[in-house]
Amino acid sequence: MPIASRGFASALGNDLMIYCFSGADFSSALSNCYKYNVTLNTWTPIANIPTPVWESGAATAPNGDIIVFGGESSMNLTQIYHPLTDTWTSGAVVPVPVRMPGVVIAPDGKIYVVGGFNGSNAIGNVQIYDPIANSWTTGTGMTTPRNQFGCAIQCVSIYTIGGKTSGSNNASPFFNTVEIYNTVTNSWSTGTVLPV
Repeated sequence: MPIASRGFASALGNDLMIYCFSGADFSSALSNCYKYNVTLNTWTPIANIPTPVWESGAATAPNGDIIVFGGESSMNLTQIYHPLTDTWTSGAVVPVPVRMPGVVIAPDGKIYVVGGFNGSNAIGNVQIYDPIANSWTTGTGMTTPRNQFGCAIQCVSIYTIGGKTSGSNNASPFFNTVEIYNTVTNSWSTGTVLPV
């Protein structure tokens, strides 16, 4: 990257560029945003994010917009980047303010903002954003609230892997558990624990 940054949100655009948004250096959140061309191995600056955040999450909507959710200092923001015009707009605020969530887009086109940290505690909320209606609904919460976990989707199953409850980097407990959310049945099941 052209600058040193941590805690930035990233997403693969419909143009197959990798987009990186905001983040922080050692003293404050950064407004800088970039896209990375994998083929040419080049970085290009894009429009700065309106409100700098770090420890946010992002996903690409079916129409190509890339949506950044929450983040340190502005945990209820929904900031929408439009790659075709290199501009930003605002979306409906996140109902439960969050940073460090898992964010994935499901086959139904809705974006799932799962778990995270509210500034005081880990949360287990499943917050579902409809990018077409610009509205939020709520799913069944995870069994164990967590943040800083791995999150991925396969078909209609969202996997939340590991994580912890504290907002501090080195504070325990840490988890080796796997919880799986089904976007169709709005229910959770348990997967095989991490080996270590």
